[in-house]
Amino acid sequence: MSKIIDDDDLVEKLIHIAGGPGCSRAERRRKVESQFPAVNERIASLMRMLAQRSDWSRFNTLENIAADLSDVPDLDRVLIDVVRSGQGAGYLEDHIEILGELAKPTAVDTIIQVFTEREDSDGPAYWLCLKCIQALGSIGTPPAREFLRSIAEGDHPPRLKWEAAVDLQIEDELGFDEDEMCD
Repeated sequence: MSKIIDDDDLVEKLIHIAGGPGCSRAERRRKVESQFPAVNERIASLMRMLAQRSDWSRFNTLENIAADLSDVPDLDRVLIDVVRSGQGAGYLEDHIEILGELAKPTAVDTIIQVFTEREDSDGPAYWLCLKCIQALGSIGTPPAREFLRSIAEGDHPPRLKWEAAVDLQIEDELGFDEDEMCD
Protein backbone atom coordinates (compact mmCIF):
# COMPACT_ATOMS: atom_id res chain seq x y z
CA MET A 1 0.00 0.00 0.00
CA SER A 2 1.48 3.32 -1.03
CA LYS A 3 1.56 6.19 1.38
CA ILE A 4 0.16 9.48 0.15
CA ILE A 5 2.33 12.41 1.20
CA ASP A 6 0.52 15.68 1.89
CA ASP A 7 1.69 18.83 0.12
CA ASP A 8 3.55 20.41 3.03
CA ASP A 9 5.39 17.18 3.84
CA LEU A 10 6.34 16.72 0.20
CA VAL A 11 7.71 20.26 -0.01
CA GLU A 12 9.88 19.66 3.05
CA LYS A 13 11.12 16.29 1.76
CA LEU A 14 11.98 17.75 -1.64
CA ILE A 15 13.84 20.66 -0.08
CA HIS A 16 15.73 18.30 2.21
CA ILE A 17 16.87 15.78 -0.42
CA ALA A 18 17.58 18.39 -3.07
CA GLY A 19 19.79 20.57 -0.92
CA GLY A 20 23.26 20.11 0.32
CA PRO A 21 26.58 21.58 -0.62
CA GLY A 22 28.04 20.43 -3.88
CA CYS A 23 24.82 18.88 -5.10
CA SER A 24 24.92 19.23 -8.89
CA ARG A 25 21.80 19.67 -10.96
CA ALA A 26 22.14 16.14 -12.32
CA GLU A 27 22.58 14.70 -8.83
CA ARG A 28 19.60 16.68 -7.53
CA ARG A 29 17.47 15.41 -10.41
CA ARG A 30 18.54 11.82 -9.79
CA LYS A 31 17.74 12.07 -6.06
CA VAL A 32 14.34 13.64 -6.57
CA GLU A 33 13.26 11.32 -9.39
CA SER A 34 14.40 8.18 -7.57
CA GLN A 35 12.65 9.03 -4.31
CA PHE A 36 9.57 10.72 -5.79
CA PRO A 37 9.02 9.32 -9.30
CA ALA A 38 5.69 11.10 -9.90
CA VAL A 39 6.66 14.47 -8.45
CA ASN A 40 6.68 16.11 -11.90
CA GLU A 41 2.89 15.98 -11.87
CA ARG A 42 2.63 17.74 -8.49
CA ILE A 43 5.43 20.26 -8.39
CA ALA A 44 3.62 23.10 -10.23
CA SER A 45 0.67 22.88 -7.84
CA LEU A 46 3.09 22.89 -4.88
CA MET A 47 4.70 26.02 -6.28
CA ARG A 48 1.29 27.69 -6.64
CA MET A 49 0.54 26.82 -3.02
CA LEU A 50 3.81 28.42 -1.89
CA ALA A 51 3.17 31.51 -4.04
CA GLN A 52 -0.24 31.96 -2.43
CA ARG A 53 1.49 31.85 0.95
CA SER A 54 4.22 34.25 -0.24
CA ASP A 55 6.79 31.65 0.82
CA TRP A 56 9.33 32.76 -1.76
CA SER A 57 12.34 30.99 -0.31
CA ARG A 58 10.67 27.58 -0.61
CA PHE A 59 9.09 28.57 -3.92
CA ASN A 60 12.52 29.39 -5.32
CA THR A 61 13.95 26.08 -4.10
CA LEU A 62 11.13 24.14 -5.78
CA GLU A 63 11.51 26.29 -8.89
CA ASN A 64 15.14 25.21 -9.16
CA ILE A 65 14.24 21.57 -8.52
CA ALA A 66 11.51 21.75 -11.17
CA ALA A 67 13.95 23.27 -13.67
CA ASP A 68 16.20 20.24 -13.21
CA LEU A 69 13.42 17.72 -13.80
CA SER A 70 12.15 16.73 -17.19
CA ASP A 71 8.73 17.75 -18.35
CA VAL A 72 7.09 19.49 -15.41
CA PRO A 73 3.57 20.31 -16.61
CA ASP A 74 2.60 23.98 -16.30
CA LEU A 75 5.95 25.13 -14.89
CA ASP A 76 6.10 27.91 -17.46
CA ARG A 77 2.55 29.02 -16.60
CA VAL A 78 3.33 29.16 -12.88
CA LEU A 79 6.44 31.26 -13.47
CA ILE A 80 4.70 33.54 -15.96
CA ASP A 81 1.86 34.14 -13.50
CA VAL A 82 4.29 34.92 -10.68
CA VAL A 83 6.34 37.30 -12.84
CA ARG A 84 3.25 39.10 -14.13
CA SER A 85 1.82 39.45 -10.62
CA GLY A 86 4.97 41.12 -9.34
CA GLN A 87 5.19 38.63 -6.48
CA GLY A 88 8.50 37.10 -5.55
CA ALA A 89 10.34 40.04 -7.08
CA GLY A 90 13.49 39.17 -5.14
CA TYR A 91 13.81 36.10 -7.33
CA LEU A 92 12.87 37.74 -10.63
CA GLU A 93 16.24 37.02 -12.27
CA ASP A 94 15.86 33.34 -11.36
CA HIS A 95 12.33 33.22 -12.78
CA ILE A 96 13.49 34.77 -16.06
CA GLU A 97 16.51 32.47 -16.29
CA ILE A 98 14.39 29.36 -15.81
CA LEU A 99 11.81 30.57 -18.32
CA GLY A 100 14.70 30.83 -20.79
CA GLU A 101 15.87 27.31 -19.92
CA LEU A 102 12.36 26.00 -20.53
CA ALA A 103 12.40 27.73 -23.94
CA LYS A 104 8.61 27.94 -24.08
CA PRO A 105 7.23 30.49 -26.55
CA THR A 106 4.48 31.31 -24.02
CA ALA A 107 7.08 33.23 -21.98
CA VAL A 108 8.20 35.67 -24.69
CA ASP A 109 5.66 38.43 -24.04
CA THR A 110 6.28 38.32 -20.29
CA ILE A 111 10.05 38.48 -20.69
CA ILE A 112 9.75 41.39 -23.13
CA GLN A 113 7.46 43.18 -20.66
CA VAL A 114 9.99 42.71 -17.83
CA PHE A 115 12.82 44.03 -20.00
CA THR A 116 10.79 47.04 -21.11
CA GLU A 117 9.59 47.91 -17.61
CA ARG A 118 12.94 47.44 -15.89
CA GLU A 119 15.57 48.67 -18.36
CA ASP A 120 15.68 52.21 -16.99
CA SER A 121 16.08 51.08 -13.38
CA ASP A 122 18.30 48.04 -13.97
CA GLY A 123 21.54 49.88 -14.76
CA PRO A 124 24.40 50.23 -14.55
CA ALA A 125 25.01 46.45 -14.45
CA TYR A 126 21.74 45.44 -16.18
CA TRP A 127 21.72 41.95 -14.62
CA LEU A 128 17.98 41.46 -15.08
CA CYS A 129 17.97 42.83 -18.62
CA LEU A 130 20.87 40.55 -19.52
CA LYS A 131 18.88 37.57 -18.18
CA CYS A 132 15.96 38.68 -20.34
CA ILE A 133 18.20 38.85 -23.42
CA GLN A 134 19.64 35.40 -22.71
CA ALA A 135 16.17 33.94 -22.11
CA LEU A 136 14.79 35.40 -25.34
CA GLY A 137 17.81 34.05 -27.21
CA SER A 138 17.22 30.59 -25.77
CA ILE A 139 13.57 30.67 -26.76
CA GLY A 140 14.50 31.85 -30.25
CA THR A 141 11.04 32.36 -31.72
CA PRO A 142 10.61 35.02 -34.41
CA PRO A 143 9.04 37.50 -31.92
CA ALA A 144 11.92 36.89 -29.47
CA ARG A 145 14.51 37.38 -32.20
CA GLU A 146 12.74 40.51 -33.50
CA PHE A 147 12.82 42.03 -30.03
CA LEU A 148 16.51 41.19 -29.66
CA ARG A 149 17.20 42.86 -32.99
CA SER A 150 15.31 45.95 -31.84
CA ILE A 151 17.58 46.07 -28.79
CA ALA A 152 20.74 45.63 -30.87
CA GLU A 153 19.72 48.31 -33.35
CA GLY A 154 17.81 50.64 -31.03
CA ASP A 155 18.50 53.31 -28.47
CA HIS A 156 19.71 51.13 -25.60
CA PRO A 157 22.81 51.04 -23.42
CA PRO A 158 25.84 49.67 -25.32
CA ARG A 159 26.16 46.58 -23.09
CA LEU A 160 22.59 45.52 -23.87
CA LYS A 161 22.98 46.25 -27.58
CA TRP A 162 26.16 44.14 -27.62
CA GLU A 163 24.60 41.17 -25.81
CA ALA A 164 21.53 41.16 -28.05
CA ALA A 165 23.71 41.37 -31.17
CA VAL A 166 25.98 38.56 -29.96
CA ASP A 167 22.99 36.39 -29.20
CA LEU A 168 21.73 36.95 -32.75
CA GLN A 169 25.28 36.63 -34.15
CA ILE A 170 24.99 40.01 -35.89
CA GLU A 171 27.61 41.99 -33.99
CA ASP A 172 29.95 42.04 -37.01
CA GLU A 173 27.11 42.98 -39.34
CA LEU A 174 26.36 45.96 -37.08
CA GLY A 175 30.04 46.90 -36.84
CA PHE A 176 30.18 46.48 -33.06
CA ASP A 177 33.51 46.37 -31.27
CA GLU A 178 33.38 44.48 -27.97
CA ASP A 179 35.91 46.78 -26.28
CA GLU A 180 33.81 49.83 -27.12
CA MET A 181 30.46 48.24 -26.33
CA CYS A 182 31.36 46.63 -23.00
CA ASP A 183 33.31 49.36 -21.21
